[in-house]
Amino acid sequence: MTHLFAQRTLVNLPATIDEIADRINDSNEEITLCYSNNPNHSPKVWLEAPNCYIDPIYETQVDEAIDLLDQMLGELRE
Repeated sequence: MTHLFAQRTLVNLPATIDEIADRINDSNEEITLCYSNNPNHSPKVWLEAPNCYIDPIYETQVDEAIDLLDQMLGELRE
């Protein structure tokens, strides 16, 4: 079972989504970026990690992954 967090809805799925996923995984091998590009809904991206990541001991790592995701998505909007 995995823990989902940091879901973001996008206007368009970025062409660089796989690069973004690689950068997040490089910074933490346990946290992965997932995405859905269902044509009937707005594209969504979110982070997944093992259930143990709901433990407060991992809070810093989770926060860093969320910050990195938001930073990279922010750079796309600029």
